[in-house]
Amino acid sequence: MGFFRFDLFDFFFWSSFQNTYYGPAPPKNELNFLEAIFSFVFGDGDPNRGLEDKRWRAVAATIRANNGAVTAEQLAPLLDPPEEGIKNQSETNVDESYVIPALLRFQGRPEVTADGDIIYVFPEMSKSGLNVDMVRDTRGQYIEEDEWEFSKGTGTQKFFVVALAILNLTGVVTLGGLLGNPAALRGTSPGLIATMQGLFPLLTAYAATYFTIPVFRWMWQSSENVQIRFRNSVRKAAASVFVQPSEKLRRKEFAARQYATERSVIGDRNMSFSSDADVTPSDEDVLGQFDRKMSS
Repeated sequence: MGFFRFDLFDFFFWSSFQNTYYGPAPPKNELNFLEAIFSFVFGDGDPNRGLEDKRWRAVAATIRANNGAVTAEQLAPLLDPPEEGIKNQSETNVDESYVIPALLRFQGRPEVTADGDIIYVFPEMSKSGLNVDMVRDTRGQYIEEDEWEFSKGTGTQKFFVVALAILNLTGVVTLGGLLGNPAALRGTSPGLIATMQGLFPLLTAYAATYFTIPVFRWMWQSSENVQIRFRNSVRKAAASVFVQPSEKLRRKEFAARQYATERSVIGDRNMSFSSDADVTPSDEDVLGQFDRKMSS
């Protein structure tokens, strides 16, 4: 089973995927030189702007595609699961606390199956009468974050930006040497000397900023990219468990599908599943339910 990144998450049923084209992105407009300078010094902004919105759209789509009953493994590629939990999924006690944000956001709750496994149900996200055999299989899909790019300027632009930085630094060093050598300024207008002395601190700060901000930004972005690559690899590994699912995973998926099917039948008969439909569970209620289910 192949892997691909989510680009559009505003789907809820399998039919939304039909005739969807994932072609190459349109060419981006090239930066002008001033924009390239700004990009080199300050960067181009967060490459994952809007990722959380896409993440929750994907989670909602997965839950609805499974009629409101899912396993932690189905949500793991869309959330931030711990690496240990992915490697040790065959064990009895696996940390599934990464599912809690989804439970809180979509008013879900854990349920213990007859075999003692944990599945997660979202009554508000189920769809009565939905044929669970007709929805799109969302397994194998995962969220992938983009790494920070140092600058979107072209290679030529970066060359000239660096050349300008070197020129600025050389100019400041040269000017500092002249101002520190009265003999070199003999015959120079006192007014010009005073002007250069007044501008020298500003020019020095400008040249230093031109270098130091990109250097520290590069160091920070490099550290962030290491973490991004790690999170991406964990999510990809979480998605890969469906290539050869374990017996435990198959059992949990079957239980979730069975739960969804039974709920669909109940929904068709206009029966209320909730014991108190007028009460919205608080965050503490959901966390308490999660702890009780995991400890049972």
